[in-house]
Amino acid sequence: MLNTAQINKFFSGKPPVFSASIRVTKACNLRCSHCYADAGKCSSQQMSYKKIKSIIKELSTLGVGSIFFTGGEPFIRKDTPDIINYASSLGMSVYLSSNGTLLTKENLNKIKKAKIGLFQISLDGPNSKTHDKIRGVKGVFEKATKSISLASKIIKKNVGIGTTLMVDNYCNLKALMEKAPKLGADTFALIILLNMGRAREMNKLDAKKTLDAINKMFEGYRKVKGKINFASNTTLPPPLIPRDLREKLWDKFCFCSFPYTLGIDANGDIAPCDGFFSFKETILGNVKKDKIKDVWNKSKIIAKLKKIRPQDLKGVCSKCKYVEFCNGGCRAAAYQRYKDFCMPDPLCQDIYDAGLFPKECLKEVKK
Repeated sequence: MLNTAQINKFFSGKPPVFSASIRVTKACNLRCSHCYADAGKCSSQQMSYKKIKSIIKELSTLGVGSIFFTGGEPFIRKDTPDIINYASSLGMSVYLSSNGTLLTKENLNKIKKAKIGLFQISLDGPNSKTHDKIRGVKGVFEKATKSISLASKIIKKNVGIGTTLMVDNYCNLKALMEKAPKLGADTFALIILLNMGRAREMNKLDAKKTLDAINKMFEGYRKVKGKINFASNTTLPPPLIPRDLREKLWDKFCFCSFPYTLGIDANGDIAPCDGFFSFKETILGNVKKDKIKDVWNKSKIIAKLKKIRPQDLKGVCSKCKYVEFCNGGCRAAAYQRYKDFCMPDPLCQDIYDAGLFPKECLKEVKK
């Protein structure tokens, strides 16, 4: 449902920015092997609390209804609870991703009245052996699981586990799904690996293993159905949902508002979304010298992206029945591989090329 600011923007002939993300820091206390942000050290150009507040205020006037705070690790900043509460005070739904290692009862109590759309804690394995290996530090599995349980008791709802699918954990998705409600989570996000940052060094998971892992995750879902919902940032294209669950769940995924979204990096750079910071040519400006409104209204790249229609997409997307719903999945992943905004999501294309794409999801060819 559109909020008042978004409705006003539509009637004024100026499409609103539906959502935005802000990397509040690039600093992180872990060294995850799959980090597409290549987080670690704090940027010398990190934005102040005052600057972040002004960005949130400007985004609000542009119609943003939901905002995602990420990093690095957001809770390295002591003012992150204040950032969350400020965005919430402007009527925004707040989404946040944390590794869960620095979370405190005090911080959770500070934000418990905020409008939390998703409080996501990363968990990439069902045990310390897998999770700690991926995260690069021993003992973080125990901290993350304790934080999930603590958040569920204080925030009470929309507490999620975020799991990135990769070589090191593709066999564990079923176990992770089944473990989620036991820890207190009510939401699960499957995150498809973006081949950027440190993730460029990782071995790629082939199409069959990827599809097998997704199917295993849904086996776990069948066991905990009613206790777990899928997070809206699970951008899993509908054809990859098992056939018996597809019609029940297909509209629960791919709630990406691209291209009506913007990403703000920790140094102030502006991109079409959080996945585009790795490309110099898709940096649209910087909040320290540019007004977000001017970037949104004047960027040639944004204008080009707004004109792309589902029927303009190539590859398997041009053959898929669901293209008008999912709009080709992740545009950042497509651009990373093909340097073309109209190419298909690599996830679906790889599965199609391997002969594993569900035939019932393909359009009938006119003779």
